[in-house]
Amino acid sequence: MKGTNSHFLTRNSELPKIIVISKQCVIKEDLFSLKIHLSYAPNLPTNRYKQSNCNMMKAAMISSHGDGPDVVSVEEVEKPNRKSKNDVLIKVLAASISMGDCHLKSGRISFVMNPALPYIPGQDSCGIIEDIDDSTSKKTGLNVGDVVVAHSEDPDKGQLAEYVLVDAFSCVKKPESMSNQTAAACIWGTTGRMAVSLGKVKSDSRVLVLGGSGGVGTYAVQFAKKKGAFVAATSTQENMLKRLGVDKVINYKEVNWWELEDFKKNPFDTIIDVRGCSFYKAATNKVIKSRKDGGVFVAVTGDDPFPTLKTLSAVFSFFSKLLWRPLWTRSGFWRTSYPTCTPFVCIPDKAMLTEYFRELDELKIQTVFDPNGPFQLTSEGVKKAFNLIESHHTHGRVVFEIAKN
Repeated sequence: MKGTNSHFLTRNSELPKIIVISKQCVIKEDLFSLKIHLSYAPNLPTNRYKQSNCNMMKAAMISSHGDGPDVVSVEEVEKPNRKSKNDVLIKVLAASISMGDCHLKSGRISFVMNPALPYIPGQDSCGIIEDIDDSTSKKTGLNVGDVVVAHSEDPDKGQLAEYVLVDAFSCVKKPESMSNQTAAACIWGTTGRMAVSLGKVKSDSRVLVLGGSGGVGTYAVQFAKKKGAFVAATSTQENMLKRLGVDKVINYKEVNWWELEDFKKNPFDTIIDVRGCSFYKAATNKVIKSRKDGGVFVAVTGDDPFPTLKTLSAVFSFFSKLLWRPLWTRSGFWRTSYPTCTPFVCIPDKAMLTEYFRELDELKIQTVFDPNGPFQLTSEGVKKAFNLIESHHTHGRVVFEIAKN
């Protein structure tokens, strides 16, 4: 992400492209600080995917904002060329999409992320380097033919295409032991890993993951188990989570987790909320320990898992709530009966991904794929994939197989 100044923009400024909450996502217990960084760039012209008679490729394209399959298709567009020394041209082998791509497609967050239409979706990919500047190659150690993992926070640089341009200094070489699809799909696991870290999970901790079978939850339960903790999770996928080591699975369709007497008698040290809207259910029903007893509620998702951020007032409202609860639960002796609330956003950089890949291999963390995949880069394939995510019933990561190496 670009930008180092924390400020809000005026009505005469260009629309912000990205809001980042603390780039390294570090929240100190003694001083809760949350900085909002706005990165600006004018909307790109709508003809940036101009067509010609040669150097064409297939790419998923979002033609207009909206939910459902009608706004997404696969089109023939011009293959990109390097524009700067930092650009790397990658032939994509595999790519993945997530709920964030659905938020962007819907237009609900257009005030903070508003790529020019049409645009290519997808943040994560794995592919082979086809072109790199010689001086950049020397600085990064990357060479033509290397298989790398790429992550982009720029919505104007989508990854769901046969070829993509990425920043050389954000690419990480794919570990040899990792498959192409795993490499493209596992990056969101950094969020699960960070949630466990911010939740202060230890070997004697009791941890509840709300949404344990989703793209983030499957990593959170595994990292918590590797700490030696007792782990419970909400999901309808009991067999899957048992295979990942989860001790207790709560079918949310059959029982309300916040009403279980066992949880009230033995409250959790940490709750990791991937679903949203669960803080007060946990706190008021005493299924999580209080702040004075070390209870930590980690909010991967806010109160509204599908926020509408189309106006400046909506942005202020959203972030004021996001700021207020962590401050409120950390101040005043009369609030010690509530757990500490810790919201965060994980923006993985090259150093974080390098360490993360090492841990995945060392700890034998599994990447769980939704059984409906892998999807193909066809109009039918991308429509099915987006429909699946928007149904809120994914069980693992949604990944595309683009090519073979």
